[in-house]
Amino acid sequence: MSGPWHRPDWRGGCFGFLAVALACTVSFAVVAAVPVPITIMGERVEVPAGTTVAAALGEGRQPEAGDLIDVDGEILEAGAGMPGVYLLNGLQCSPDAQVRPGDYVDVRPGDDIVETIVIEEQLTPAPMELRGSGSFVVVRDQGQPARTTVSRGVVTGRVLGQEERTTATPLSVMRVQYRLSGKRVVLTLDDGPSRPYTSQILDVLKAEGVPAVFFMLGANVAARPDLVKRIAEEGHELANHGYSHTLDEQSDQAEIEEEIAKTARAVEAATGSTTTWFRPPGGALSANMVRAAQEQNHRIALWNVDSLDWSTARGRPSADAIEARVLNPMPESGSVLLFHDGGGNRLATVQALSRIIRTLKDKGYEFCTLTQLAEAAGLRLGS
Repeated sequence: MSGPWHRPDWRGGCFGFLAVALACTVSFAVVAAVPVPITIMGERVEVPAGTTVAAALGEGRQPEAGDLIDVDGEILEAGAGMPGVYLLNGLQCSPDAQVRPGDYVDVRPGDDIVETIVIEEQLTPAPMELRGSGSFVVVRDQGQPARTTVSRGVVTGRVLGQEERTTATPLSVMRVQYRLSGKRVVLTLDDGPSRPYTSQILDVLKAEGVPAVFFMLGANVAARPDLVKRIAEEGHELANHGYSHTLDEQSDQAEIEEEIAKTARAVEAATGSTTTWFRPPGGALSANMVRAAQEQNHRIALWNVDSLDWSTARGRPSADAIEARVLNPMPESGSVLLFHDGGGNRLATVQALSRIIRTLKDKGYEFCTLTQLAEAAGLRLGS
């Protein structure tokens, strides 16, 4: 039989445990309160135990980032270089690393970053070399652009050096006039279609039974597709004069190409046929104009007889003045005659054209399109 049961006395054990815990806490507090001797950037100091490198340095001595500089050392952007470095006993460390007695804390500024240098090849288009004064623009040599290697800074764009690799050879262009046997001329009309003059001119051409070439502005084509359709249906040649009549020798190639293409699309939408001849507004001729026409599969045609029906230098020309300008002297065979069916009041042109056609017929002249004239001269239009 067992003896009587007694409840354990926990009070003594609990008091012992609390005493140990309290002693440890006091010990930790004492340790934490003990200053830690370290050296910061040559200065001996004492910091509390557990202090981090960044905290020991304080706000005024944090490592500075390097700068973004150009190749000459000029600062482009302060602090945009590599970040500064924390050092603990000469070794790179985390800013959160805790210091210990005797540690040496220092910083090193970040390295500068030199702006990136790129090497590019620049192409300088070949200059145009133009000879002759005929109606048809023919490219004799495509030429070659100048190739130059250029080193430059990405940020500043500053050119550090360049070397010409190849020199340019000129784009060789000739304006030729095709001399044909017999007497053949081409009537061309610019800046239309317009109302009422294009219809009136078409009536004259129909009555006389002669073809013409209409160099149309794309904006006018889009606005008056019925007139464009009539031009095509009556057997005349559809040609391209750009879209807005704003192109000149300074226009860039992309702009010229867009105007040619946009006009060709408008003509095709109205007639189902596209254009293959291009006349720059005002006859403006440049290397960009020639290359743009080539890229858009158009040949350039100008003129060699200008009726000056567009000129207002001495007031609007009369029908008599226009007639005299074209027929005195009589045009050579193969001539391309310039008139306008748009761009202003063209009543005098309508009146003069009828008389000019009759006079030329009486003198034995025949009328043809640009394509017919070029083919008769042996020009391979598909090449």
